[in-house]
Amino acid sequence: MYTLNDYEAAKEELAGYEKAWEEYMGNNPDKYRSQIQQARSKVRHIEEELKTAGLLPMSEEEAFNKKLDTAFPDTQHKEVVEFEGCFYQRVYYPLAKSRSGKTVAEWGKDWRKTRGPATEKPQKLLVPTPVPQEPEPPEYVSYNEVLAACHAWLPKANPKHNAFNNLLSQASNACDILAQVEPVHREELLAILSEKVTEENPGQFKMLVVGKWEMFYGGKWPRAKDE
Repeated sequence: MYTLNDYEAAKEELAGYEKAWEEYMGNNPDKYRSQIQQARSKVRHIEEELKTAGLLPMSEEEAFNKKLDTAFPDTQHKEVVEFEGCFYQRVYYPLAKSRSGKTVAEWGKDWRKTRGPATEKPQKLLVPTPVPQEPEPPEYVSYNEVLAACHAWLPKANPKHNAFNNLLSQASNACDILAQVEPVHREELLAILSEKVTEENPGQFKMLVVGKWEMFYGGKWPRAKDE
C-alpha cells in the first residue's frame, strides 16, 4: 500500500523530469518523453490508491463516480446504466499515447450523465483492452554530426603506424561511430573510414569493422540487433 510519502516522492520525480525538459536545449523533441509519461502514470496511480484508502480527499464528483464504479464494476465503453433515477454512460479515453500516436499506452475512464435509457445488453468492449506500447525506435545522431565526428577522429589514425593490432582497435572505434547513424548511411561512412585509416588496404580494414560489428551487435552488417 502506498503512503503519502510515496505520493510526494512521485510528484517530485515528475517535477524533476518536467524541469529537465524545460531546460533542455537540444533538438530532440522526444527527450524525456517516456520518463515524463511514466512518472505521470505513477502519480495518477498512487493518487487513486490513496483516495480509495481515504488518505487523500475526494471531490464530490470523484466520490459519486466511485459509487458508480462499485455498483457497476463491469460496465463497458459507451454502456448506459441507471442509478438513483438518472442515467450514466461509461466512457474510456486515452491518457497517454505511443510516440507515433497510433496506439494508446494508458486508458482513463469516466462517467457522463445522459438521457438514457439504460443499455439492455452490454455492447462489445471497444477500447479498454490494454494495448502494448510500441517499442521506442533507437535515437540516431544526424548524418552531418557523425561525419564531423569521423573527420575529428580520422587524423589520429596515422597510416604509417597501423599495425594489425592497431587496426583492430581502430575497427572498434569505427563501430562506435557507425552505430550512431542510421543504417542507410553506414556503408558510405565505412568507405570513408576505410580509405582514411589505411590507404594501402582499405578492404582489410572494412572486413575488420564488419567482423567487429557482427560480434558486438549480432546479425549481419549493416543491421544492429535493435533494428
